[in-house]
Amino acid sequence: MSSIPSTTSPVTHTLNPLTLPLHGLQLIEASAGTGKTWTLAALYVRLVLGHTADSDQPGVGLYPPQILVMTFTEAATAELRERIRERLALSARFFLTGDETKVDGFLQDLRASIAPEHWPVCAQRLDMAAQWMDDAAIFTIHGWSSRMLKTHAFDSASLFTQNRVEDGERLQLVATQDYWRRWFYALDTQTLAALKAVGDTPQALLDKLKALWRDADRAPQTGVSAPTPPDVLLARWAAWQQHRVELESPARLAWTPEVAQAVSDVAAAKTLKNYRPDWLGGWVAQMSDWVQGGEIDTTTLERFTTRTLVAKGWAAADQWPVFAKLETLADHLSTEPDVVTDLLQHAAQEVQRSYQRAKAQAAQFDFSDLLQNLYHALQAPDGRLAAAIRAQYPVALVDEFQDTDPWQFGSLRKIYSDMPNQDEGYSPISSEDERKSQDTGLIMIGDPKQAIYSFRGADLATYLLAREQAQGIYNLPGNFRSTMGVVAAVNRVFCQAQQPFGSVPFVKVDARNPHIQPLQVSGQPQVAMTVWHLPFAKTPTKDDFLSQMAAVFASQMVALLQGGAAQSGDMAVLVRNWSEADAIRQALTQRGVRSVYLSERNSVFDSQQAKDLWRLLRAVASPGSNRLVRAALATPTWSLGWAQLDALLADEAAWDALVEQFLQWQRVWRSQGFLPMLYRLLHDQGLAQRLLQDPAQGERALTNLLHLGELLQAASLQVQGEGALIRYLEEQLRRPQASGEAAQLRLESDANLVQVVTLHKSKGLEYPLVFLPFISLYRAEDKDSGRDDAERLSEDIRLLYVALTRAKQALWLGVAQVKGDVDGKSPQVKSAVSCLLGRSAPDDLWDKLQAWASADIAVLTAPEPDDAVYQPVLEVKTPQSARVPQRLIYNRWWTASFSALTRDLAHGASAMLPSERDERLLDAQTDSLLLDEDQGIANPTGVDLLSEVPRFNDFPAGSRYGTLLHDLLEWQAVHDWPAAKATDAYPSQLTQPWQTLLARLSQRHHLSPTHSALLDDWVRLIVKSNLTLSLMNQGQTAINLSDIQVQDMWPEMGFSLPVHHLASEELDALITRQIWPGQPRPALQHRQLQGMLTGFMDLVLLHQGRYYVLDYKSNRLTAYLPEALQQAMLNHRYDVQAALYLLALHRLLKSRLPDYNPAQHLGGALYLFLRGIDQPGCGLLHVSPPVALIEALDEVFSRSPLLDRQD
Repeated sequence: MSSIPSTTSPVTHTLNPLTLPLHGLQLIEASAGTGKTWTLAALYVRLVLGHTADSDQPGVGLYPPQILVMTFTEAATAELRERIRERLALSARFFLTGDETKVDGFLQDLRASIAPEHWPVCAQRLDMAAQWMDDAAIFTIHGWSSRMLKTHAFDSASLFTQNRVEDGERLQLVATQDYWRRWFYALDTQTLAALKAVGDTPQALLDKLKALWRDADRAPQTGVSAPTPPDVLLARWAAWQQHRVELESPARLAWTPEVAQAVSDVAAAKTLKNYRPDWLGGWVAQMSDWVQGGEIDTTTLERFTTRTLVAKGWAAADQWPVFAKLETLADHLSTEPDVVTDLLQHAAQEVQRSYQRAKAQAAQFDFSDLLQNLYHALQAPDGRLAAAIRAQYPVALVDEFQDTDPWQFGSLRKIYSDMPNQDEGYSPISSEDERKSQDTGLIMIGDPKQAIYSFRGADLATYLLAREQAQGIYNLPGNFRSTMGVVAAVNRVFCQAQQPFGSVPFVKVDARNPHIQPLQVSGQPQVAMTVWHLPFAKTPTKDDFLSQMAAVFASQMVALLQGGAAQSGDMAVLVRNWSEADAIRQALTQRGVRSVYLSERNSVFDSQQAKDLWRLLRAVASPGSNRLVRAALATPTWSLGWAQLDALLADEAAWDALVEQFLQWQRVWRSQGFLPMLYRLLHDQGLAQRLLQDPAQGERALTNLLHLGELLQAASLQVQGEGALIRYLEEQLRRPQASGEAAQLRLESDANLVQVVTLHKSKGLEYPLVFLPFISLYRAEDKDSGRDDAERLSEDIRLLYVALTRAKQALWLGVAQVKGDVDGKSPQVKSAVSCLLGRSAPDDLWDKLQAWASADIAVLTAPEPDDAVYQPVLEVKTPQSARVPQRLIYNRWWTASFSALTRDLAHGASAMLPSERDERLLDAQTDSLLLDEDQGIANPTGVDLLSEVPRFNDFPAGSRYGTLLHDLLEWQAVHDWPAAKATDAYPSQLTQPWQTLLARLSQRHHLSPTHSALLDDWVRLIVKSNLTLSLMNQGQTAINLSDIQVQDMWPEMGFSLPVHHLASEELDALITRQIWPGQPRPALQHRQLQGMLTGFMDLVLLHQGRYYVLDYKSNRLTAYLPEALQQAMLNHRYDVQAALYLLALHRLLKSRLPDYNPAQHLGGALYLFLRGIDQPGCGLLHVSPPVALIEALDEVFSRSPLLDRQD
């Protein structure tokens, strides 16, 4: 770990978010509750606007994909994204309208600093950024590293696609086993003695290597030399061992009972000092055991060397050769080669290389790879990757920067300042670097007082180095979380201490949120911080301290609840670990208060329920084994007492019935799956009810059991049979932490309960009331951790700061003299509380606490606990009738279509956007209606008894057959009219699919062979016919569909036209005046068009420079002369459809053709009545309304939505 520099603290400034430079390296130190997220959002707004403090107009702003925001958890990224989105939207509205609702002083000052003529541009830019937030570059540090490696795969020499390794420990174990086989398998028994300290299994070796890897991964390593190979090390040790044997054999022979007696006699004569008879007897026994071939401690051997015996007073010892031999042997033993250290270094490098190769072959990575690979890629001499990322993200905002490590800061530093590393530090910023940084910025936001994640690799020394390099350091002065009393109490605790955070100064903050009020107890405000001192006659054991302090706090929490001053959900008890959590939860449970433990990421496979479920599954899989069934019944999950279990085993009939149940569960498992079997077992035995009878752990046990059921159900889909699933569960039980995030313990209840939270997990959270019963406890640093205990104590102080700053209204602390903390002959401060108090003697705790006492801190002797049980007030819920709305809300927005306009009221209006298929079906239903008016005008010249009924009128009518014709003609258009080209010279690639399609659809519609053949001929005739463009017998050119090229036609073109405040009567009047004026027709149904008008045009085509809409009609008429077609058009109001289709085409052409002229380019609407294709005129009616109508429709459909009204 890097050492924390002891330097003079740089000058800090109070942050003004309106003037903070947005370039270079800037550091914002945000104490707890001072609005860090608000500050991030404010700076984000300025970056979007390109705002600078010395200009009254927006500059070159950045958009969300260009502003890099990084934090450390997925939950934090989601919160940041939404908070920034809301801030941008609010800012856009304020710049546009001046509406000051929810607007704070920052936005008012920002708007005032920009000239009013630029406000609309600012509003537009902010609104666009708010809409773009889904693509915002807001990532976790690991997520960003992964994205950079993939995005810049060539520059970083990374794979484009990689997956996260789910079971990295297994790969590490495999690599360790390979190393073990390579280097250790061939060793003889004598040489293996050198490896005792390494471990006797590959797993033991791996455990030692992990500690080395953790140290190596804390920071980039430079100048690492290649370690000595094991064969060389062991050869040295073997030579040393050979010489030891040569010395040890004569020394053993020389130590005789006579020698031992002589030493004892000299000691008894008081000639030897400090060789007490009881001590000497043990030492001589060890020597005797060594003579027989046992091991000997070097310290014991040294006591019988010549120099030691002479020094202790026996001058004649140099006359005994045996003592000289022992001295020579002892000297040799002290020169034993340090095989273990060098061998572990070699193993760490080799196993790590094998592990990296295994991940590379599987295209996998772990979290450390992301940070390290990006760091190494950025060190390339050409600097291309750093330049590319800098261009992609000109400015980076890094949240929670106190949790950074050397890898992360090294990467960011390389990108945003391009400063070379020197001697594990960073060179000072030069003027040239300052010039380069004008266009880029790295803004770091954090609080070094909350740097508590060293176990995850966070390095406070890296933060302090960054602090030294920052071009500006700013702090946030206002606390928006807590009451004035809580803020003042925390200020007092840390201001009383001498440099509690080392070189980082503690800056007092002010309470800025008047809405947070003190806790009221019996009508009086509760003091913000209460410190309860629990005196003990003698230093208590840890268990005594936990139980008594838990009883004190639980009793007082019951009093607060019973008095109505607080609710359970307002309370949070912060603890260090599971044992502390268990103590307070037991005390609360004894008093009727329910709680929930929000632990760290423990695995459900590490729970008692996982072990119990393993036994249950083995019994279900083998119900004939009495041993396995008895083992299942004895589990805590089965919840049988010993007396019940004994009675069951003695009752043969009950036992047989239970075994039969196990057989049934086995059948359910095999026939329905694992999870149905588990649910059936829980239900049949009433296990849920039995488990919930335990108020302390019942919910936890049931939650774990159901969680395990889900995980094993998922696993059962990947393995075969009961045995394979049981083996899978066994593997998870052996290595529970390797089971991934899905196996993390779930919250057992979301009810309004007291929350017991670990100190580390509480960071970033807030609670109305906070209880710290065990804050006097500490955990000394392990000797082999590689970290000094002073660093541990510094982190404990920061952890205490985090704990104290979680409270909004009040907090309680429990303190007492604990073992190891300022006690004994040489008192040493071990706990954070003692350090802050400046303690120096075992009996000064109470006196030192008086320095905290103030109006906001009450220092009291802990009250006596009681056994009062919480009696919650039961809320009587009286059923009430449903509330009746007092006003109606009309929502006029709807999606209209031609079908909705022309169908009767019984069909109503569609409230949803119709699909192409739905619209076609509605049109077909309209076409299939045979109106009386159609019959009356079918042949206006009179009935000709000799005329024949049109041939294609014989084909069935109805909406489904109309849809069939549309589908076939659409297929023909899409495939370039293959029906017209079915000749010997034309390839069969499309004619064959056409015949297949025709046969399939004929069968689906139950067409007779006659009708099927008729349909084929019909389609071919439609495609091949020359369709004369005529309007009321005015001849024009003809169109043949088969001649139209694919690039000149667009089948089934959909459109959606926005429409606002248009009545169907107004639309009807416009069309009636322009298309066949004076002709009678039914009026459109009353509709208010408000929303969208949608439709699908059967075919849009280009012919001789003009664009047409072609619509297929399957109406069955008795004649297909132009007069009859016109009357059918009016009866069905196809004139409205034609006008709307031409409006849609007009809008399209106006947007696509640069020289568009409707009189020149708009050809009109072609209505092809398909059943008249073999009649004179081919059943075609050409509708070409005046341009004035199209332009009038365009105008009414362009009305502003501001005309909308709400009733």
